[in-house]
Amino acid sequence: MKGKSVSIIGAGKVGSALAHAFADAGHKINLIVSSKEESASALAAAFNCRWSVDPIIDSGTDFVVVAVPDSIISSLLSELRVSGETIVCHTAGSIGLDVFEGTQIDNRGIIYPLQTFSISRNPEIKEIPILIESDKSTISHKMMELAGTLSDKVYEVDGDRRGMIHLAAVFVCNFVNHMYRTGEMITDKINLPFEILEPLIRETMNKAQEIGPENAQTGPAARNDRITIEKHLNLLSFSPTMKDIYEAITNSIINQGSKSLNE
Repeated sequence: MKGKSVSIIGAGKVGSALAHAFADAGHKINLIVSSKEESASALAAAFNCRWSVDPIIDSGTDFVVVAVPDSIISSLLSELRVSGETIVCHTAGSIGLDVFEGTQIDNRGIIYPLQTFSISRNPEIKEIPILIESDKSTISHKMMELAGTLSDKVYEVDGDRRGMIHLAAVFVCNFVNHMYRTGEMITDKINLPFEILEPLIRETMNKAQEIGPENAQTGPAARNDRITIEKHLNLLSFSPTMKDIYEAITNSIINQGSKSLNE
């Protein structure tokens, strides 16, 4: 695919990561837009391109990628001014094409990178699944081609399925990280480093990938070991919140195990 002109709206974690990915893939970063002048100018400096606080895109841009918080996508799209030929796509996993309703944007779509982003980390873009959706087949084709220059794993996925994969991502990423933080709070309480759990974390992830999470579950809940479960609940007397989480997840594991046995 010949290099395209891409403008990025949003200079945060996702916008920054995608801007670098597009540039590395041979595309021209035309404009960086952010409500914060400092963020816009800093990111634009990396590509020697223009920046603005106003969402007004010139006619020389092939694609506009809107990478802003979900809560402001609708208002931003209503303010966005683009050429009729420009393709505008947002990056949200849980928001559909209906967010474009009421705008003057004809060529619209979604380009959702299925990954967690941080300013201090740069995940390998080629390994990140990218989910594409549009209400026009011609636009879908162009977006698939664009995404294909970034990643080897591009999927055309409708809104209902994308919403479900976003839900799954919350469980395996956000909720799992919260469990890490909870474990860290417990190790802190007994003056041991969180690093003591790292080999266990790595093996848990590797095992789930190699044999499937349905075959990888271990622990007192998987064994329905009520004696150990009660001991853990007693140890959690210092935190009613952690105790509630432990009970809820333990019951979920037991119930899933019972369901599997009955199927």
